[in-house]
Amino acid sequence: MTDLRQEFRFWYPLQVRYRDVDRQDIVYFAVYLEFFETALHEYYRSLGIFVAETERTREFDAVFAHVEVDYAGSARLDDVVELGVRAERVGTASLTYVLQAVLAGSGAPLCRGRLVAVNFDRDTGRAKPIPDWIRRAVAGFEGLSL
Repeated sequence: MTDLRQEFRFWYPLQVRYRDVDRQDIVYFAVYLEFFETALHEYYRSLGIFVAETERTREFDAVFAHVEVDYAGSARLDDVVELGVRAERVGTASLTYVLQAVLAGSGAPLCRGRLVAVNFDRDTGRAKPIPDWIRRAVAGFEGLSL
């Protein structure tokens, strides 16, 4: 887990709930996307970006334009899954994130994902620029250039 811990500056723990597991008694594959979304919102919160407010004002209202997930293991009921989030790219209208889920304690990899979030204009149905203060917050935390 040492290598993964060093790759991500932000980690968020989640405990697997009964509703998260399937008939095989492992976390259902699509639930990892929910875990990723929760961790991403907590990542934003840690940077002072309160998505409920930015969505309400329509300043930053992201939709996912691309999602990919590679699975490596399985978590079970009551396990704690740790989720790493890292911005890989800060664009004008999009943010690309890498996410990693590992089993707490052992650090066993569960899955890895890449998400592209695009700032969305509800009125036009098109992408729009991300506010500079958000771009600076993410880039500054990650040490990325704008």
